[in-house]
Amino acid sequence: MEIQYARLNKGKPLEQLYVRALEMGIYLVEVDQGQGLALLYNGDRPMRFHSLTLVKKAFVDFTVKQAKLCHESPYDEMIGNGPVSAESMELPLNMKLGAV
Repeated sequence: MEIQYARLNKGKPLEQLYVRALEMGIYLVEVDQGQGLALLYNGDRPMRFHSLTLVKKAFVDFTVKQAKLCHESPYDEMIGNGPVSAESMELPLNMKLGAV
């Protein structure tokens, strides 16, 4: 499922916001405004961010109930160790600007 950034309702809280950390400093965002998780799009492409600060700035006018940073690493599999876990590492994320 996908949703356009411009169509997000700033008056309606985001139930969940997942920031997916990919390789080379690229972050994708999934949001839930009550209809399930949807990948954030800008036009015909997923909306890409190059830092967590840019993600936070994009959502400064939104109420975010729960935010998480998710990271999946392919490196163990790439060196022949096989997948360590089917689950990604998830950390709580403070969406306030300047917060770590």
